[in-house]
Amino acid sequence: MKQSQWHIAHTRPERERRVTDLFARKGLTAYCPINRIEVKHGTKKKLESHPLFPSFVFVNVEEHQKMVVLKTTGVLNFMYWLCKPAIIRQEDILAIRIFLDDYPQVILEKTAVSTNEPIQIINDSRVIRKGNVMEITNPGSKLILPALGYIMMSDTARDNKESFIHQDQSRLEA
Repeated sequence: MKQSQWHIAHTRPERERRVTDLFARKGLTAYCPINRIEVKHGTKKKLESHPLFPSFVFVNVEEHQKMVVLKTTGVLNFMYWLCKPAIIRQEDILAIRIFLDDYPQVILEKTAVSTNEPIQIINDSRVIRKGNVMEITNPGSKLILPALGYIMMSDTARDNKESFIHQDQSRLEA
């Protein structure tokens, strides 16, 4: 039996949460990263939740389940890389989850796609782990996802940067 892999389902605009719920009802494992954005309404500021990757939902499926994904209302297609559905590493999904747990407000920036670039967690020019690059900068942090072609940046500072590295390293290895 083949092992399931993470893919990106391309959805209709603003249908990411609905598609994620439909995947759950169908018994599929799906993840829609949520970003908290501060929006100004007149004189008041309010935090609103929006999908981090517009029109993207990550779904963990086996080969025979791909048609179930495509038949889901709101799904347009899979995202493709070199004429094949793009496969996202489990480590990338976990890194996104960890980063959003620690920094709920992030800025997403596009970068060059490099599927074979190693993952690293870096602190004060000390390499902690190979893989997606996580740099600790003052006052915020950065997660570079070369396989996805995005950089996640946070402007908020953490109180205990040293525990952040040890805690995240153990979470990535689990």
